[in-house]
Amino acid sequence: MIILRIPTFKEELGEDVEIWLHQIKNILRAQEVKDSTSSIFFS
Repeated sequence: MIILRIPTFKEELGEDVEIWLHQIKNILRAQEVKDSTSSIFFS
């Protein structure tokens, strides 16, 4: 298992929510989280 810190979305000027969502999705894939229940628990 790879341990990765999940970034926090801070709603700062210039921060893009779509990029943040892609980062979260990639982290969950790297952790091999495949279902929504596990992803909520993991997050």
